[in-house]
Amino acid sequence: MRTMAGPWGVACLLVCLLLSAGASRAEIAFQDAGIDLGSGTAGSSCFAIALAEVDGDGDLDVFTTQYLVTSRLWRNDGAGIYTRDGQTFGGQSAHGAALEDLDGDGDRDLVLIFNEAPNRVYLNDGHGVFTDTGQQFGTANDLATGLRTGDLDGDGDIDALVETGAGVRIWLNDGTGRFGTGHALGAGVIATTALGDLDGDGDPDIYALGSGAADDTVWLNDGDGNFSDSGQRLGAGAGWGGVTLGDLDGDGDLDAFLTNIQLGSLVLQNDGTGAFTQIGPSFGGTSLSCALGDLDRDGDLDAVVVSLDLTGTTVWLNDGSGRFSLSGPLGGPYSIRAGLGDVDADGDLDAFVAYGYQVAGVPVKLFRNVTSVPVRSISWGGMKGMFSPPARK
Repeated sequence: MRTMAGPWGVACLLVCLLLSAGASRAEIAFQDAGIDLGSGTAGSSCFAIALAEVDGDGDLDVFTTQYLVTSRLWRNDGAGIYTRDGQTFGGQSAHGAALEDLDGDGDRDLVLIFNEAPNRVYLNDGHGVFTDTGQQFGTANDLATGLRTGDLDGDGDIDALVETGAGVRIWLNDGTGRFGTGHALGAGVIATTALGDLDGDGDPDIYALGSGAADDTVWLNDGDGNFSDSGQRLGAGAGWGGVTLGDLDGDGDLDAFLTNIQLGSLVLQNDGTGAFTQIGPSFGGTSLSCALGDLDRDGDLDAVVVSLDLTGTTVWLNDGSGRFSLSGPLGGPYSIRAGLGDVDADGDLDAFVAYGYQVAGVPVKLFRNVTSVPVRSISWGGMKGMFSPPARK
């Protein structure tokens, strides 16, 4: 077989090297927007960030819940500039919030959960004006700490899963935004959860992070909102942290990104049936929670990881197989929550980062994604003649 030699062969080699270099990742860069969704109250932590379009103008608004402060709606002007709305929402210290269409009228309504009070529902008029329905589901003794939403029973409306001090409670929606009698799940052994279709049958299942030394478990939905323990015991009793679901390896099912204040982050790969296997070792040191999104626009899910210590917030890039590498820091220390969304309509994901009580007066900050998309171009320079085939004799 004849091999390439001379200038033409060298030229082909250079093309391959240049194309390979041109395929390198973009450097992920976030810039502090100078927008603080804060209260000025000393010792106030932000418990939840909920992003949704609530007033019919097509941009992402933000709802925040804080310790010792009433919950607040922040309206977007379309360019990512936020102004606090004057509405008030229940009492202080709501521990969770969700913006979902609870009554089927096409706009986003509000569910608030409280650690020491009954939970509340507010219906949206379509223009971002919310009305308290007066219903109070759950009790002050429930000690609610987390909220997940989805159609749990297959009837087409949005139900609620509330994490409490006694385990998880399932609350089914009657279609009008009213929640009936709740039933308990995993009493005493579930710390926090994530909802998603883990076994590919079309209904949302539960990945449950174990409380204390309890292992993580997977609870499968029968389609009617009844959950059964799959029998898996995962995480080896890793303890306090969080779990976020997403297709991390590009195979079409939901994998689990786990965070832990002692062991760091790790990824569990789903085989498509809801059975999980760990990919690689844990990474990144302490971590409390994460938000998943395609930060570098390469088609896979990356992670913004927060940590309630000096580690602060970090950005991790996915190689497409569910393996993550550190991109760099984002914001300062003592972060507890993150939320992702394109707030300025420029096509990339921006980040809200919520801080703990150590950062008084600035519970939530906005960071704009200013990453440049890499251009895979080749500058020929003075080598152009090398890329012409040899003249025929």
